Amino acid sequence: MRRKINNQSSALDRRRRWRRGSALIQMAVTMTVMSVLLTVAATALFRTYRQHGRQLERVALTAAWQRLARDFRDDVHAARTVNIDEDNTTRLILDKPDGTVVWLVHDDEIRRIQQAGGATDVDVSADQAGERYVFPEASVTFSLLTETAQADIAVVEITPPAPPGSVPPPAAALHARVSLDFRHSPPDVATSENPTN
Repeated sequence: MRRKINNQSSALDRRRRWRRGSALIQMAVTMTVMSVLLTVAATALFRTYRQHGRQLERVALTAAWQRLARDFRDDVHAARTVNIDEDNTTRLILDKPDGTVVWLVHDDEIRRIQQAGGATDVDVSADQAGERYVFPEASVTFSLLTETAQADIAVVEITPPAPPGSVPPPAAALHARVSLDFRHSPPDVATSENPTN
């Protein structure tokens, strides 16, 4: 009888030990699976945030490009004359009927500075208030194309930065014809050059 009780108690001890051991193995497997799942979830979340950041950058660049295209073309079309420094292709001066507009490149942004007065008294700095169009790490230059004796087309060219170890992307350029907008011309010029039907 005593031997039977001893056998039963030793069998119970073995079962308890086996349960403890299996519980420990189950906990270790659970922790391993949880760590793998957390790693996968964290990686997916990081990629999602990074992709979202890139999309926000693209949206901001597209918005800046659209504003630049609209404002640059409006200014050049309304200009009577356009000048650019020969040594400095980062500054474009537009003489408009309502004053002077200076387009100037400063760091990674383009600035549009409106001034009252003629083109002879242009004195601007990058610290003055004006519209800003930000293109991070891009290089920007202005140029003029001449078809006649005067400069007829103003161009702003933006070259985005090249990703490391890859081919540089092509430059994007905006072309605008000088004095195309007849709303800013004197009445006699508007009627002679742009007849209404």
